[in-house]
Amino acid sequence: MEKVDVLINALGKPCQTTLTLLTLLRHSNRRIGTIYFNEEAATPPGEARKYDWLKRRLGARMVVYKPPYCHWIRTVDRRRYVEDDIRLSLRYQYGWEHSDKRLVLVLHNDCEFFGDVVSPMIEALGDRIALGHLGACQGCPAFYAGVCDSTRHLDYRPGYEALSALYAAHDYSGGPYCAPFHLTDFNEKYRQEPWPLPPCRVNEWCCLVNLATARPVTAPHGPSVPYGAISDLGDYGIDVAAEWFHDVHRLGFTAGHFPIYDFMRHIGGHAAMSDPALYKRREEEAARQLAADFGLQL
Repeated sequence: MEKVDVLINALGKPCQTTLTLLTLLRHSNRRIGTIYFNEEAATPPGEARKYDWLKRRLGARMVVYKPPYCHWIRTVDRRRYVEDDIRLSLRYQYGWEHSDKRLVLVLHNDCEFFGDVVSPMIEALGDRIALGHLGACQGCPAFYAGVCDSTRHLDYRPGYEALSALYAAHDYSGGPYCAPFHLTDFNEKYRQEPWPLPPCRVNEWCCLVNLATARPVTAPHGPSVPYGAISDLGDYGIDVAAEWFHDVHRLGFTAGHFPIYDFMRHIGGHAAMSDPALYKRREEEAARQLAADFGLQL
C-alpha cells in the first residue's frame, strides 16, 4: 500500500494543529508515512510548548524543522530562492526537499478530518501533478463573470488584453474582494503568459502533490518557484502556491479539482491571526473537541 508524507506548517494554533493531525491519523493512518512539521519561530513559547504532546506521541514519525526566518504572508524576492536559509524558511519547503515518498499531502494546521481523504485522492490523482480544491475563485473576476470556476480552469485561457479587460470590468465596490492587478499591469510573467489566472492555485489546506514529478521542476532543481512562495504582482501579492501553479501549468503539467470537503472541514482561520478574540475562540473550540474525542488536555 502506498504511503504519503505530510507537510504541515504550524504558526501558533497548538490545539487546532493537534486536532488536525489526530483526526487525519484516525482516518488515514495506514496511508501516512513521515510528518514534516514546520514549526515557525514566531510561535509564542507558551504555545510552542503545547506541540510537545504531538512530538512525544509521534516520536520519530514526526520530523520537526524550525526555519531560521518567518516569512509569514510576506513576499520574498525570487532571486533569493537560491539561498538555502531563505528557501527552506518557506512553508512546506523543508519536507518538500527531504521527503523520500512519491506523493506528499500538504496541510493547513486548522483542519478536521471525518473520513479518509488520502486513499481516494491517490486513486483520483492519475498523471496530474497535484490534486485538491482548485482556485481562489472568490477572489477572481472570471468567476463572477461566469466564465471560469474550479472545474474549468483548463478551458478558460484569456490573452493579456482579454484578462485586463475582465479585471477592468469587475465591480470592485461590492462583494468579495478581488485584487485589481490590472492597475499595476500585473507583472511581466503574467503579461507574457496570463494563464492560469493570478488567483488560481491548488489550495494548500489539503492537497496531494506528485512530488516525483514536481520536485525536479521546482526550485532549487527546476524553473518553478517553490510551492510555498507568496509572490508579488506589482503592488499586490498572490497567495501561496499561485505562482507555482502558474509555472507548472506553463511547463505542461495539470492539476485537478477534488471534493475535499466530503472528507474534512477547513476552519479557514487566517483571519484569526489578526483577531485575538477569534483566535482564542477557535483554540477553545479545538481544545473542547480534543477533550471530548481523544481525552486530551493540552
